[in-house]
Amino acid sequence: MTRFLRRGAAALLTLCLALPLFGCSGSDTPTESKTPRSDTAVATLCAVGDIRITDELLQAARQGGSYDFSDILRGTTAVVGAADVAIGNLETTLSGEPYNDGSAPDALATALRSTGFSLVQTANSYTIQNGLSGLERTKAILRSAGLTPVGTYESAEDRAQNRAVLVEANGIRIAVVAFTKGMNGMRLPSGAEYCTNLLYTDYDSNYSRIDTDGITAAIDAARAAGESLGGTFRVVATGLLPGVGGYATAGERLTGRIGGALFSIPAIKGVEFGLGFQAARRPGSQVHDPIELDPKAGFTRTRNNAGGLEGGMTTGMPLIVTAAMKPIPTLMTPLATVNLDTLEPEEASRERSDVCAVPACAVVAEAEVAIVLADAYLEKFGHDNMTDIKAAVKSYRQRLRTLSR
Repeated sequence: MTRFLRRGAAALLTLCLALPLFGCSGSDTPTESKTPRSDTAVATLCAVGDIRITDELLQAARQGGSYDFSDILRGTTAVVGAADVAIGNLETTLSGEPYNDGSAPDALATALRSTGFSLVQTANSYTIQNGLSGLERTKAILRSAGLTPVGTYESAEDRAQNRAVLVEANGIRIAVVAFTKGMNGMRLPSGAEYCTNLLYTDYDSNYSRIDTDGITAAIDAARAAGESLGGTFRVVATGLLPGVGGYATAGERLTGRIGGALFSIPAIKGVEFGLGFQAARRPGSQVHDPIELDPKAGFTRTRNNAGGLEGGMTTGMPLIVTAAMKPIPTLMTPLATVNLDTLEPEEASRERSDVCAVPACAVVAEAEVAIVLADAYLEKFGHDNMTDIKAAVKSYRQRLRTLSR
């Protein structure tokens, strides 16, 4: 899959019009109109994208032992504050310290309300980043600041009765509904599946749905400009048994073997598993995956930040590996180069008309990952004949079930 697929896409449904937004929130009661109603009712809706926190923003907002984000948001007040309804997507939580991209200071909520926001979407990639307690605290802080969280719920009854948040502006009633496509590979908490609106509850489909229209448009634009495009794609392997691979040597670790296989593909410049580089910017409690004992599934993880591999071995969770491919180097609008015969500067030759090889590369990468996994299975369960392999797998599954009892 490519970078064109956003992790936490959401939808705002208003006046029978679907708008691709990242957040929705408001108070539980209709908001007051900011402009007088005329014979023709008009309402202004302002919707913004991700509201995220970085280390740089934290430093800029720090004032001694506290934080103030008002100066950072000041430039948006003229637009956000002028709207009858302003909606933003809180692509973080308010879970308390330590502060990082997964948990912002409570002062952010106050600053958002002062800027003019009334609705905040909490259905996104970070919904349960810090567990149900983190979600509950986030919603409590938002409400105390005068903001209404949208897309997350206290109970199954709450979700059934309040799936949409109703707001009113100049006599126009607006229903706001928020959904998320995924939660950074995490599953809905057992017993609290009501907590948010998740588009795909099979957990793996959000890694296999591609915005083909967006990709096609980007490729067409690059072709018209004489450019080439790179991108990222994701390979997901599901149904893996835990404990496949090894941890003792480089030749056993699946991280190294899969990474090496993908780097053998020309033009691949980066490979990451699960959170990948994001894990370096978070504390351990927000990176490592808690283990629980499910009555049916046995030992499992409540989230999948590791991408299905720990210590070079499978965990039983979906294996998620993302690779980055550079753009094709030959361009229809050539770059400068040097003629090796004359040592004179000239333009590079036009040798091909391809624009983007990322979709084709993803197919190759799937095969590379499959080959590595097949080799690891044969090493663990034998390779003489299928009857023996199936018997070994069956025996191993039974042993895992016994361990989980």
